[in-house]
Amino acid sequence: MKIILTGAASAICREIAGTLDSFSVEREASPSLVSMSLMTRYPNLISPEVIKKHQVITGDYADKKAMEEVFIGNDILFLAPAERAPEREQLHRNAIEAAQSTGIRHIVYLSFMGAGREKPSSFGLSHLKTEQILAKSGVNYTILRSGFTLESLEIFRNNSRVFWGPIHSEGCAFIAQRDVSDCIVSVLVDVASGGGGGHNGRIYTLTGPRVLTIPEVLKKINDFLPSQMAFSFCPLSANEAIERFKSMGEKNIPGLYEQWKELFEAVEQGEFNLVTKDVQKLLGTPGREIDKWLESASLI
Repeated sequence: MKIILTGAASAICREIAGTLDSFSVEREASPSLVSMSLMTRYPNLISPEVIKKHQVITGDYADKKAMEEVFIGNDILFLAPAERAPEREQLHRNAIEAAQSTGIRHIVYLSFMGAGREKPSSFGLSHLKTEQILAKSGVNYTILRSGFTLESLEIFRNNSRVFWGPIHSEGCAFIAQRDVSDCIVSVLVDVASGGGGGHNGRIYTLTGPRVLTIPEVLKKINDFLPSQMAFSFCPLSANEAIERFKSMGEKNIPGLYEQWKELFEAVEQGEFNLVTKDVQKLLGTPGREIDKWLESASLI
C-alpha cells in the first residue's frame, strides 16, 4: 500500500518518515508496504536526502482540487493537523473530502486529547469537529489524540531562560514527541500490512506516564543542566501571557499567536492532565519519563 504524509515539513512528520524508512531497512519489508509520498506547503524545508528517496509534493489543505490530484493512487493518508486555528475545521474537511473522492482507504488523524473532554477548549473543539467529520466520512480511520509534548514547552519560553505558564493548572501528562510519532508509525505499518491491526474506528489518547506541572518539569530539567543554564518559571494569566508573547517580534509567525493562546488555555483548563495506557498498547512499553527524554533533548 502507498502512504501519503501531510505536514511533511513538521518535526513530527519528519520523525514518522524517518522511522518508516528505518522499518523498511530493518525488516526488509516489501517496498509497497512503506512506499511514501510527502505533501507540504514548505517544500524548501525538506532535506535533499528525503527528496531523493520520496516524492515531495507541494499541497495545501485550502486547495481541495489540488489535494485530489495529490491523493490519487495512494491508499493511506496521514492527516496532520492544520496550524491555522480559525480555519482548522474547514481545512480538515477539505482534506477528508479529497480523500473520499480519490479512494483513500484509511485515514490516520493526529488529534488533540482535549477533544475528548465534555466541554473542550477552542483548541479541543476544532479537533473534535474534525473527528466527527471523519467518523461520518465512510472512510476507514484511526484517531490518535496527542497529549502536550515536552518539545512543545518551547512555545511557552520567552527570549531568555524564562518559561511562562498559567497561574493555576492541574498539570499535564507530558509526552515525548518521539513516542507520539512512534505510535503513529505503529498504526500506519499495521494498516499498510493489510490487516488493519484492529485500528479501524479506534481512538487512542497518547500521554506520558505521569502528570507534572510546568514548574515540576522545569525542576527536572534544571537538575539535569549546569546551574548557570537553569530556567525559571513566571506564572501569568492568559491575557498577560498573550501580550508578552506578542512582544516577541522574532516569533511573529502567522497563526502562531492563536495556536499559543489555545495551548495556554488548554493547559490552564486541565485538558492534558489524564494518564492513559494507549502508548503501552501501541508500542509495548510506556511513554518515556522526562529523565530519559532529557538524554536526547536539545536544550539551550
